[in-house]
Amino acid sequence: MNKQILNYRPVTWFVLAHRIGAVIYADKKNHPFYFVDRLEFQKAKKVSEQVSDRSGRVVSSANTSIRHAYEPHENKTHHLSKVFTKEIAEYLEEARAEKLFDQLVLVAEPHFMGALKKALKPDIRDLIKHEIKHDYQWGSDAEIKKLIIHSIPMSEGHLNL
Repeated sequence: MNKQILNYRPVTWFVLAHRIGAVIYADKKNHPFYFVDRLEFQKAKKVSEQVSDRSGRVVSSANTSIRHAYEPHENKTHHLSKVFTKEIAEYLEEARAEKLFDQLVLVAEPHFMGALKKALKPDIRDLIKHEIKHDYQWGSDAEIKKLIIHSIPMSEGHLNL
């Protein structure tokens, strides 16, 4: 058997995503856990500074003294999260086409994880080896690696780390 094949170790990308940003780390043979890129969703930052969490008010047509909260079909924050998940998905698709990674670990809070997975094409979803439904956006590279590794059950393997 080819010695190169025996020594092959897949490149794992760790995508730590939240609604206004994502950080990507990688781990591969002869390289420790290292920073790859940071994606920032500038539009969400601007809107989050301007948008209130409080619903707008409308006057009832039957009685002008009654005011009701107006709930849009999709709130602005949810809409912006969907837009950003599409940006992340496009970034990952380009990286996959360039063969920059072989497998993925997604890390995000549960609601964002769902939106992100919906935005990913099936060929990218097939590369997901583990999902961590938590928001690890702060800390040094070493601290984040430790948190991620401890979040992966031993029964699921070590992802070649």
